Amino acid sequence: MGSGSWNAGDRYEARRNACKGDFRPLVYKVRVDDDHAQWRYEIAARALWGQTVSSFFVWCAEYVIRHHRKLKEVRRTIRQEETEMRRRKRQKARERRAEDRRWQKPWKGPRHE
Repeated sequence: MGSGSWNAGDRYEARRNACKGDFRPLVYKVRVDDDHAQWRYEIAARALWGQTVSSFFVWCAEYVIRHHRKLKEVRRTIRQEETEMRRRKRQKARERRAEDRRWQKPWKGPRHE
């Protein structure tokens, strides 16, 4: 997470702020049937900074995306889309600030001349 807070609200806000695009959480359900596999995943998750199994699966997916040879073109596409998303997010923020300034301008009070 990076925020270092135990407060769930703070962690939620940190996740929201870290998003490059729109914040729309999606839950993926994974079934692990074998007891031995469950045990292996839990041990591996705890060995990596005390993670939960679900965060361990996300970490594994990120690792594969970042390092697998066959995903080179996918990484390139992801980088291009992330650049475009950041550009759109900055543009939206600029427009929102301009709109706020436009509405606040008449309410600044009388000018002292």
